Amino acid sequence: MSTYNKKISIGNISLAESYFEYIHALPLVTFRDAKSKVELALVFNSQISNQNHFNIYNGYKFNLQKKIITSGTSVLLLDSNGCIIPCNHATNETAQTATTYALNDNSHRILRKLSDGYELEYPDYSKEIFDLSGKITKLYDKHGEEILRYGYDANNRLASISYRPRVSTNYKVLNVNYNSSNQISSIVYNARKGTGVNVLSVCSFTFASNGFNIQHCSGAKYHLSKVQDIYTAYSTITKNSIETEIEKQICTKSNNKYTVETFAYGELKDTISYESVFIGNDNEIEILDITDFNGAKTRIQYRNHMPCYQYEIADDMESMFNAEGEYIGNIHVQESGKFGGDITRISGFKAVNK
Repeated sequence: MSTYNKKISIGNISLAESYFEYIHALPLVTFRDAKSKVELALVFNSQISNQNHFNIYNGYKFNLQKKIITSGTSVLLLDSNGCIIPCNHATNETAQTATTYALNDNSHRILRKLSDGYELEYPDYSKEIFDLSGKITKLYDKHGEEILRYGYDANNRLASISYRPRVSTNYKVLNVNYNSSNQISSIVYNARKGTGVNVLSVCSFTFASNGFNIQHCSGAKYHLSKVQDIYTAYSTITKNSIETEIEKQICTKSNNKYTVETFAYGELKDTISYESVFIGNDNEIEILDITDFNGAKTRIQYRNHMPCYQYEIADDMESMFNAEGEYIGNIHVQESGKFGGDITRISGFKAVNK
């Protein structure tokens, strides 16, 4: 039964913690060779829920799609998980003439503006290339070998993603098709381009007023929708003309709290909640509480979008503060050990230095 469930998993809803936005990633197809693996997943990010950058649906993109967004002197990266990351120009350059940028996410990636587009370099020296309009066109590994090549149609829509196209004329390629309403309609995987064999229809899309369905080659059907502050994703399979719900995840937002519930065959299996205790400038989380299915609560504190330390807190944590949020007692908590390092007592609680 576990193998059957895994085959039609709905993916995972998680929190982009430091931005307090939730992300749903649904794997669609994976292919590999001796050198590397490529996975195409559909991603929803609540940060872009009112934007349709890639002709799929508001808030959705593929993980392999990225985009450079410019407005005046502002430069942003729409990343693989759908987060919009500001790019800060080099300190020895001005905003008007800058050609070198550091991403404001502590990933140590460097963005360079070239005469014909942009180059995004990773710490391991792998690179992504973007054209002048901001569309990603190529991905190179750290050895300089071209791993992915992106093709676009006359309407600037993603048409294909080719894997290691310089190695062989019969390379692997994903083709993306669209309907007359300018919406994505299907994805086709060709394991040997140009041969006419090993062609697989990965999935097809049908749209509704508040979401869409995906018929997958595994036999699963995925149902995705967002109605106000409730995001729902579930999978079904039809056998003997009977459609059965297999797995479901629901993410509900209420004020400064997200709750994610996971169901299997209609039974609640897991619940996790994320509550922002304090949000600073630019919607940056400074304190986040995470409560699991068993009621255990973990508090994480951030600085510059990065976790500084985390600790477990007792159920009566709130009683240790007055109505104005001022500290009025000593809090004894248990070290989590997630980030490693020495144990230090800070302001009455035990924490782990990063």
